[in-house]
Amino acid sequence: MTVERLQSLVSIVIPGKNAERSIDRVLRMIFQQSWSHFEVVFIDSGSIDRTLEIIKNYPVRVQQIRPEDFNHGCTRNMGVDIAKGDILVYLNSDAIPYNKEWLENLVRPLEQPRVAASYSRQIPHSGLNPADEYFIYRTYPETPKIFEANHLGGKSPDNFVLFSTVSAAIRGDVAKRLRFRDNINLCEDQELACRILRSGYRIAYQPESIVIHSHKRTLLDLFHRYYETGYSTRSIPEFRSYRVSESVRYLRDLTRETTCYVHRRVNHKQTYWCLYSILHILVKSLGFYIGRMRGLKNPVHN
Repeated sequence: MTVERLQSLVSIVIPGKNAERSIDRVLRMIFQQSWSHFEVVFIDSGSIDRTLEIIKNYPVRVQQIRPEDFNHGCTRNMGVDIAKGDILVYLNSDAIPYNKEWLENLVRPLEQPRVAASYSRQIPHSGLNPADEYFIYRTYPETPKIFEANHLGGKSPDNFVLFSTVSAAIRGDVAKRLRFRDNINLCEDQELACRILRSGYRIAYQPESIVIHSHKRTLLDLFHRYYETGYSTRSIPEFRSYRVSESVRYLRDLTRETTCYVHRRVNHKQTYWCLYSILHILVKSLGFYIGRMRGLKNPVHN
């Protein structure tokens, strides 16, 4: 570890609300990290459970805001404004660091030339349905990747630049200069990633930094989630360029891969999961498509 890295203060910013089920495990793992020079800032948006009581057991700075003031972009910008570190790390309140090297592995890519941000690999909790499980493993593979400006404008969903502040690090000067957009419901991290790349920087996917993170959602929840995702992409020019033919090919391949994975994972008495996986993909796709079409009719301009 270099002297420069030892001197870099990392600010870990955790937005959260009613996180009593996970926050103790998250903080316990944070304070066991091999990288010891960091602070933790928790931005609470109106918890009414035991979240704040649990946080008092750790040396964490707490910033409280009203529930109605929460916004994915604004709240993360608040972290930019109050953090003291040279590097900002964003972590969801339900994303549990997998081991003691999570933080060090996450910030390591920022030593590379022009790398302004990095993000972690996500793995699912045990017991997640196999369709969601495969999607997470597919989205966050074991192979590292560097994104540059020439990755922008992909023609199919498989080619989109991915960046997730579920667990991500951003150079403080870049975060302060570019900042998150505050007028989109979701995908604020994707939108920022595109501007980071357009500015000539690079983004690293670092699979050696791992967090445990997944959600058990109903099909209705999935529809609403992907509707909001599709609608939010209206303000990201790069997301408007994909071709319908490429999207159909992507969905065909995803369906085939998912059902093959599910078939291997479950026994013959659970073959309904194969049918569920097809419905699962159709619901997400329909939600995204409807949201995107509505969003393109009501664009948000920079």
